[in-house]
Amino acid sequence: MDVVVKYLNACISIVIVYKPLPSEQNGMKENDFFDEFNSLLECLAITSSKLLIAGDFNFHVNKPS
Repeated sequence: MDVVVKYLNACISIVIVYKPLPSEQNGMKENDFFDEFNSLLECLAITSSKLLIAGDFNFHVNKPS
């Protein structure tokens, strides 16, 4: 989901990202998310507004795998 907030001369794009855990039930693979996220960042990179990305990325930083 994305929202653009404009106030006076400032413009901020707020993007909310949810990355489901890959599983056979949802058909998602780890690389699917990275491919789609990369495409999203490429689109957002050409905007002139400031960018805030938030969300639930489901990265388990306490697990080396």
